[in-house]
Amino acid sequence: DIDVNECISNPCMHNGTCHQSVSDWMCDCGEVINQRTGEREAYDGEFCEHPIDVCGYEEDDCDHFYATCHNLGPGLHDCTCNIGWEATDIHAMIRMSV
Repeated sequence: DIDVNECISNPCMHNGTCHQSVSDWMCDCGEVINQRTGEREAYDGEFCEHPIDVCGYEEDDCDHFYATCHNLGPGLHDCTCNIGWEATDIHAMIRMSV
């Protein structure tokens, strides 16, 4: 049997790093800085082809009791306070005075 180095074809997208082992390989999907916007982006999947929706993975920092997460792109999000709440900072919610 001949062991083929699949990493030679650069199968990993979005600056993912290919790791070769005996008869196997994998992509390590790191974070990417979008050169146009300067924003951090993140991807996953076998070839790092899927943009990460941090809201879908619940990896965001929104307090789900008091705010809603909105996906803004690969690895990016925004938190919107639920009615009756406001943010004092990104991690602290307080009840709005009526």
